[in-house]
Amino acid sequence: MSGWKNYLEYLDQSQYSVKIQSKNLQPSEPISEPARFIIKKLNYELWPFQIKVLKKIIGNTLILGLPTGLGKTFIAGAYLKEASRDKAIRVLFLTPSIPLGVQQTFFARDKLNIESYFISGSISPSERGSINLAWDAIRC
Repeated sequence: MSGWKNYLEYLDQSQYSVKIQSKNLQPSEPISEPARFIIKKLNYELWPFQIKVLKKIIGNTLILGLPTGLGKTFIAGAYLKEASRDKAIRVLFLTPSIPLGVQQTFFARDKLNIESYFISGSISPSERGSINLAWDAIRC
């Protein structure tokens, strides 16, 4: 069993550790004002079937159910780009797990070209206090 513990410790200390990644994605300064964005460019292209799905959801609330691996996040990003074409929008991604939250934060930064942060219960109460998050700043 010590081999397994050593492996888990190795993972926790690697650059790909969810603990380390989530810490690196936290705000470095207090968030006191709401932020709005216009997504000007996507750093990816949709597949034809994803474009068909996108055309069906433009103008409606986005709730999308597709099997794993079919690009729900990429379709959502394209939807946000369309939604922000004429005016800046606010975006809040809610995820059921820390790894998925980390993934969505990277997606927003790398693929949507917007400033984004990861905030979760994995951040200790004292660290959350130092962020000085004004909760009305994230109200949608």
